[in-house]
Amino acid sequence: MLITILGSALGGLAVRFDPAAVDVLLPADYLRNPGERVQQDEKGQDRHLDSVQVEAQFSAQLIKHNIRVALLAAALGVTFGIGTALLLFENGVLLGAVAVHYTQQGFGLFVTAWLLPHGAFEIPSILIAGQAGFYLARLLLRRREDRNMRQSMGEWLLLIAGLAMMLVWAGTMEAFFSQHHAPVLPYGFKVAVGAAELVLLTIYLLLIGRRETGAPAPASPPAESK
Repeated sequence: MLITILGSALGGLAVRFDPAAVDVLLPADYLRNPGERVQQDEKGQDRHLDSVQVEAQFSAQLIKHNIRVALLAAALGVTFGIGTALLLFENGVLLGAVAVHYTQQGFGLFVTAWLLPHGAFEIPSILIAGQAGFYLARLLLRRREDRNMRQSMGEWLLLIAGLAMMLVWAGTMEAFFSQHHAPVLPYGFKVAVGAAELVLLTIYLLLIGRRETGAPAPASPPAESK
């Protein structure tokens, strides 16, 4: 989380104080020109999600791409965590640059309603992928000390399975919900849905992370006197 936050801060500050950084950090045209993008989306122009079939195909593409990025972050643990850290930092830079650039142009509500519904699951899943990457790096560094490598790799695979399911939901939300803007879906409603997702996910992760303490072992009976 700290690496991603640092990347977001750098990306946001770069865009805030250096206009030339926009072209470097935001290569896509729809990211560099938020006013034009918002106008087109609100008027329904250039809408590529005009049918359930197209939305389903777009959702599958998003899920595939996001899982690929997450698996890369987790697998880069073999670089002793260096590659994982760089990927987390890069994602943070892009996120911070987009958020600040849209907000600067007066479209803070739009970008929040656009990113939050799917980002509530997508960003935590990337963080979990980073956790898996650092966990793998620790296993490699301590492989001589760890006598239960099979169990440790099982925990690593559990993280991968969990983030993959989260990314399936994030991709579905991005295609079928996040890409529809006002007046089709009011921005306040989209923000409320995204906030509810984030709260529920946080509660779930907090509860699932607890480990029940086993009942204390019964005391051994006193030895009988001879």
